[in-house]
Amino acid sequence: MGETMLLERTRQFLQESLLGEQDLDTKVCLLLEAEYLRRLGRYRRLDRVLTQKYGMTFEEFVARRVVQQKGYTWDVETDAMDWETAVGGMRTMDAGSRNCGNRDVYSAADLRLEAQEALERVWFVQSLEETERTDLTLSLRLHIRPDLFVQAFFGERSGSLYFALIDGRRRIFGIDREGGEWHLHPYDAPDKHEPLPEGLQQSSLPETQQRI
Repeated sequence: MGETMLLERTRQFLQESLLGEQDLDTKVCLLLEAEYLRRLGRYRRLDRVLTQKYGMTFEEFVARRVVQQKGYTWDVETDAMDWETAVGGMRTMDAGSRNCGNRDVYSAADLRLEAQEALERVWFVQSLEETERTDLTLSLRLHIRPDLFVQAFFGERSGSLYFALIDGRRRIFGIDREGGEWHLHPYDAPDKHEPLPEGLQQSSLPETQQRI
């Protein structure tokens, strides 16, 4: 009886959630993706902290036998265990987030993962805000400072992808893909819509950040 009630409550939650009008399997996949990304971020933060603490990567930490050098203290042994868990967790969570749904084309999940990676790795990205998500679209803001941010949008139905650097309320740079064609809004003339024949690679957000 308890299992049946739990199943019904879970179905009601999924039907009433903010995940759009998709089937239950797709909604569960979206929830799993969100959890993968949350854990991936936590593992990456720990990896970054320990890398800074010891001034080396985990592979170097193991190869140099730092635990032995530090006299097998509990603090260092704890760091070793936590660090290896983080490194393994990053690989597991990254694979899980990409494999959920078994998609081979760029998707909203890819954009969300790239944004999370930017938050962890790009020095000028201060915070990440998911401004809107539906079953077919995802809108994000990567904040650089209070009045400067990168606006990112992906629409799965049309395949449209927009990246814009916003200063106040004004676009000062942008790259977008609409109708399968890439365009550039250059710094010196951001209102222009210039063809960008080479486009961006599959990791679109990181390449946009390099241009910024």
